[in-house]
Amino acid sequence: MQVENESGGTGIIRLIDKCLDLFEMTVSALALLGMTVSVLLAIVLRYVLKVPNIAGEEISRYLLVTIVFIGISMCVRTRSHMGVTIFVDMLPACLRRVVMVIADIITTVTLGFISVLSWLYVASSLARPQFSVTTGMPMAVIYTVMALGLTLSALRSAMLFWSDYLTTTHPLSVQKGGDDQ
Repeated sequence: MQVENESGGTGIIRLIDKCLDLFEMTVSALALLGMTVSVLLAIVLRYVLKVPNIAGEEISRYLLVTIVFIGISMCVRTRSHMGVTIFVDMLPACLRRVVMVIADIITTVTLGFISVLSWLYVASSLARPQFSVTTGMPMAVIYTVMALGLTLSALRSAMLFWSDYLTTTHPLSVQKGGDDQ
């Protein structure tokens, strides 16, 4: 049974988590659908109608970037990002928890730092606009998607740290393997 802590923080974290889940799933699904349509259209235009479609390739590439950067946040949420855990898994439970806390802190700080840098890059690209060659789309749009994905990842990492180590309940925790968990 899960009980909210006295500040009500767990309920707020859970609400933010659900909203982010909906946002990430919707954006990823729409980007995947758009990429599928774009590639299919490019195939039909190129091989059936013998008309080159360079814009389709560029659009597909940008939609893939969207899927990847929003997907990073989804992977952080489920703790399914890459990691070498062979040594951590051999540690006793108490040491494993300490190592996991340190890893979560480093991950959150690193993602936060990279997100700040990416937003600064977005600001500089707005000050000196660049446009894609084929579609003429402002590159700031793509840079914003990257910055948003990294920011969501940092937020997800901080939320997991909060729910796993700073509260008595674990509403967001997704447990992975291990005998003593």
